Amino acid sequence: MPRLVGGRHALSSIVGGTIFIFILLIGFGLVAWNNSIYDSYVQDINSRELLYQRQVSENVAVTGVKFNQNKLNLTITNFSPITVRIVRVWVTNVSATPPSPPWHKSFDVNYHLTPGRSISNVAQNLGTFKSANLYAIKLVTERGTIFGATSFSQTSIVGIAQGMGWLAIDWESYVYRDNANLAWRKAWSINGTGNKLEFNITLINHWDRDLTLLKYTYLRLEIDSGSTGNVYPYYVMDPGNTPISPVCYTQTDGSKIVVPYNRTGDFKTGGKPTQVPFMDVTYYNGGQCNVPSNTPQASHYYSVYIVVYYTYDFGGKTYVQAQTIPFEGSGVQ
Repeated sequence: MPRLVGGRHALSSIVGGTIFIFILLIGFGLVAWNNSIYDSYVQDINSRELLYQRQVSENVAVTGVKFNQNKLNLTITNFSPITVRIVRVWVTNVSATPPSPPWHKSFDVNYHLTPGRSISNVAQNLGTFKSANLYAIKLVTERGTIFGATSFSQTSIVGIAQGMGWLAIDWESYVYRDNANLAWRKAWSINGTGNKLEFNITLINHWDRDLTLLKYTYLRLEIDSGSTGNVYPYYVMDPGNTPISPVCYTQTDGSKIVVPYNRTGDFKTGGKPTQVPFMDVTYYNGGQCNVPSNTPQASHYYSVYIVVYYTYDFGGKTYVQAQTIPFEGSGVQ
């Protein structure tokens, strides 16, 4: 009997040890599996972070627009420190007039740009483009970044229209008047009787240098209800302009609109507010200061934004910049 009890104790020890080793192996397996899952999670996070860092590092600009025998020739430059692949080009003809509506087309392309590289003859095979028209161009990269530009036939000014910039607006300064009533009224509700509208907005410069507006700066009312009714752009007019006797903004020395910076260094407050008038002037259709009937459709609601083109001097050179500012909604009675 004592020998049997001893055998049972030995057997119990073996079984207990086996179970302990089994539990230990499961524990090690769970730890290893957990570490593997965690490593995979960390690698996924790092991959996403790397993709994000590369995406925000992309900086491609349309540095030239030319028209040759109804062919569009774009020059694009990679200013970023990484290689960028352009996979799609969107072209919008924003100057089409009724009954021909503006059109918007997408073209698949494949351009690899190493850092600092420029390539020309882009969009040569995308179709027919008339130099008298105004085109909005967007480049889409493989990483999903979008870069935009606008072509002007009179002078090939191209800038990146983006939400970031140094200009801000006075939110209370958006007013309008027409040729039948020269009194300024708040433009959040348009109910004019004239057929020539003039808008006025106040710009404030928060940078450390003066900014000179280009005549290509425009204000746009984009319809938010209904399927038709987008109005033509309203371009910058001479500061002495009235709807009765409109005068083009020519950018000459005597009529340059300069938005000054704050000389005291208070860049947060900005420089002296500058009023900018806008009327409908189709520079890209002949360059004449003609103001056609251009009133928004009644019973519609419009979102409003301006695309500001300006120059600034730095290091003895003059640079062109563009900035898009959405700022207001206008209801038309």
